Amino acid sequence: MIWESTLRKVDNGYICTTTNAEDEDLLSSLMENVFENPTDDDEGDMASFIAAVWHLVEYFGVLGSKHDEKRFWCGFIDRDGKPIES
Repeated sequence: MIWESTLRKVDNGYICTTTNAEDEDLLSSLMENVFENPTDDDEGDMASFIAAVWHLVEYFGVLGSKHDEKRFWCGFIDRDGKPIES
């Protein structure tokens, strides 16, 4: 099994290309996902990047479950370091 991903920054967000192939025929299994900035500021750029990272976490299956002692998390935090619900 071949698992591969690339993440490209473009003017209005990010493009994630993933491959999930049983053999070397990679072209038949390419998928592109676009994560567009919701706004034209730094917060919009961070939001689209966070969405792309979550896509990669799900693609590679490394999120973990609610029963795990430690799990992956990615998102906004406030000035006090507390997660901001989206």
